[in-house]
Amino acid sequence: MTAVETSYRMLCGILFLFFLCCSVQALDVQGYEGGTVELPLSSFPEFVGSKDLYLEIIHAGGGDPTPVLKWTTRTWLATATVFLPQFEGRMSLLRGPGHPGRPHVVEIRNTRPSDSVTDGYFQFRQPDGAQGQRMDLSVSAITVTSSPNPATVGQQVTLTCSVAEVSPDIFTWTHEDTGQTIHGTQDTQGNLYTASFTFGQNSAGSYVCNVSGSIGQGQKSIDLQIVSTMATTTTTPSSTSHKTTVTALSTGASILASSLSEETFWATQTTSATTSQILAVKPGVQESNSSPKESQSFGTAAIIACVLGGLVLVLMIAVACFWKKRKKSTSEENVTVVNGNTGQAQQEVSPSSSWPSLLL
Repeated sequence: MTAVETSYRMLCGILFLFFLCCSVQALDVQGYEGGTVELPLSSFPEFVGSKDLYLEIIHAGGGDPTPVLKWTTRTWLATATVFLPQFEGRMSLLRGPGHPGRPHVVEIRNTRPSDSVTDGYFQFRQPDGAQGQRMDLSVSAITVTSSPNPATVGQQVTLTCSVAEVSPDIFTWTHEDTGQTIHGTQDTQGNLYTASFTFGQNSAGSYVCNVSGSIGQGQKSIDLQIVSTMATTTTTPSSTSHKTTVTALSTGASILASSLSEETFWATQTTSATTSQILAVKPGVQESNSSPKESQSFGTAAIIACVLGGLVLVLMIAVACFWKKRKKSTSEENVTVVNGNTGQAQQEVSPSSSWPSLLL
């Protein structure tokens, strides 16, 4: 084998390896959670603008590709059809800066870790079989925590933000409602950021962790809540007032019972008198051991009970007088009726008694 043939074979081998490397080279697309990534049509050099365009997921294990997006030349770029529900409202086909009607890039907004394709890759193709470059998509997740949550006013709150896959260059914590920036520190590895502050009355709300690095930008938020406190007031009723109320109820029951008969009235009057004596004695006994507030409450209740007792006593006396007067008038009417009947009987007998005298 001559030196020329050897050199020729080596050149062919190098060209073959170069072609093989170019054919399997993939475009690595990365991004942070909550950010934006682009799948460029520059990965498809053979793209023809006068033909339809498809974006598919090619699975590593084979099988039919999964349709992701379709654009036809008869429609606007904004009306490109998105087939996968997970990308609806977040995926768009955008035009190029120098070609208004020509697609330039597929944009995915508000990226999620689930957008990453672990068992395949994205690829453009056209109906004639032309295919673009392989595109691998990976989205780095952002983890945010708050401790404690919910928090009380005056308590120290710690916010943490971490990215496991690709360390960002910049971390920032921001209160979404007020725009206030919460300053913190980044660890030595560069993938954890911690910020602490004193929780205030207006500190509740949404806090956003923004990250920025070589693969783009991203963000994730967390809601920090305030502990709601309710003042509970417990009222302990006075034992003296309870006794007075029971005594008044007992007096009321005696009043209802006294209206049934005159005999019951006198018994009830005796009971009411005894009750009034109890009411008169009780305040003095309770006052020595109770607080001023309880004594004042008892004195008011006792005055009310005495006034009611006096009114009830007057009412019972009036009822008794009325009952006696009615009973007396009924007795007089009965006597009058009896006397009237007796006189009539005598008048009816007197004519018959006069017959013997006439006969004589």
